[in-house]
Amino acid sequence: MEDGEVGQLVVFGRTMGRKAIGRIEKINRVTYQIGLVETFHQVRRTYPVGSQFRVPPALCEDYHEWVGEFYKNMMRVRNNA
Repeated sequence: MEDGEVGQLVVFGRTMGRKAIGRIEKINRVTYQIGLVETFHQVRRTYPVGSQFRVPPALCEDYHEWVGEFYKNMMRVRNNA
């Protein structure tokens, strides 16, 4: 996602890893500064709401588009079962 805006909800994380939901708080030249909007649990650590991350735009997806794709995939799986 290359066209983020301050205040936009995003899902970020590795391609096959766990995803976190955050809000873009600042746009730097190379990264977005993102604050979590919900608690993010990893295997060994839990990040509370408001934790800050610097994330490259390539690892971010728009939250609303991501939820729509997830919902479509779940409905496709449900209809094929």
